[in-house]
Amino acid sequence: SRMELRPDPYSSFRTAQTYRSLENFSAIAREYGASMGSLALAWAASHPTVTSALAAPRSLAQFETVAGALSLTLDPDDRLRIAAATLAD
Repeated sequence: SRMELRPDPYSSFRTAQTYRSLENFSAIAREYGASMGSLALAWAASHPTVTSALAAPRSLAQFETVAGALSLTLDPDDRLRIAAATLAD
């Protein structure tokens, strides 16, 4: 991740809340049978004011993440659940 490759710009995000949010998001992604990246892309693409979500995979693994996002359908309740699971306590 970027936090691992270049930790300095992201040091303020290294909090217990950030890691709880990531754990919650990971659990939801598992429920959907998706990777966290796929769920994140699907969440962004399902936003009612987003007209397009651009993704430019440079490897097969990245392409699989994008393809996984295309197979997910999130309704407004799904979006709210994901948002609630990742908001600060």
